[in-house]
Amino acid sequence: MAGADRVICADFAKALAQVVGGENTFFVVMTREHQYDALCLQVIMQKESAYVGVMGSRRRTELLRQKLLEQGISRAVVDRLHAPIGLSIGAETEMEIAVSVMAEIIKASNYKNSFPAKLCAKLVPLGGGVHQDA
Repeated sequence: MAGADRVICADFAKALAQVVGGENTFFVVMTREHQYDALCLQVIMQKESAYVGVMGSRRRTELLRQKLLEQGISRAVVDRLHAPIGLSIGAETEMEIAVSVMAEIIKASNYKNSFPAKLCAKLVPLGGGVHQDA
């Protein structure tokens, strides 16, 4: 993978034990089975990261969120999970899904240290400035 420091090929537990995490670490979980997603996320969500995303339907990812909460992962940490992974662009093909996933990762990378635009919009009403006359 371009830009990766390294690629690890091992079973999930061994591979994740080798990843320290950090503010520039991006985790993408795309396993063959739901049980493996849960196993990976349980470990990953305890590490520092810039991004954590998991592939799956809305229903499936909601079940994963519930499982993480039941396993003692805090609500604040679970709320950071990008699930289902990818920007909502109506992707249907494998290539479109890949583009939506990478677009979300690029967005997270570019805006990880900036104030969220959605929050700014809530704080400053449209048509008004920061300071309004009484």
